[in-house]
Amino acid sequence: MFDLDVTDMPGMKDRGESDYWQIANITKAFLRDPRTLPVVMCQASKSHETQHDLDVLRDLGLSFSKALVIMNYMNKQIPDMAKVSQLNAYIKGQRGKFPNARFVMLHYEDSIDKEGMSSGELEQYYQRLPQKEQASFKAHLQRMTQDEAG
Repeated sequence: MFDLDVTDMPGMKDRGESDYWQIANITKAFLRDPRTLPVVMCQASKSHETQHDLDVLRDLGLSFSKALVIMNYMNKQIPDMAKVSQLNAYIKGQRGKFPNARFVMLHYEDSIDKEGMSSGELEQYYQRLPQKEQASFKAHLQRMTQDEAG
């Protein structure tokens, strides 16, 4: 048996923000604690902002060999890739930088108003979500495989 505490750290800010150093010092203290297993959530994207946030965490002491990096919204990256080899290269590149990276596809459709759903509709939406995401992923892979062959 073990004791597990989960702490949601404040988001990092630019150095020019008034509370940057306060947040940075709190984050450093957690990262230095040997009992801490950092779990970093970030968007799977090739954006400057995502890389900047990860660089700031590394500068504050985050060890990517120790941290679990969850890269969400992978489903937003896939449509921009034409070939399976591009997808493989992207994942391999991210895993090279973040050995414990995991990729997550969140929310099959962004435009759904979940706030306006009844509890039954919401339950049905979430029950069908894995199948819809898997079907979407398979369709993208099929398209990319055809592009690769062509």
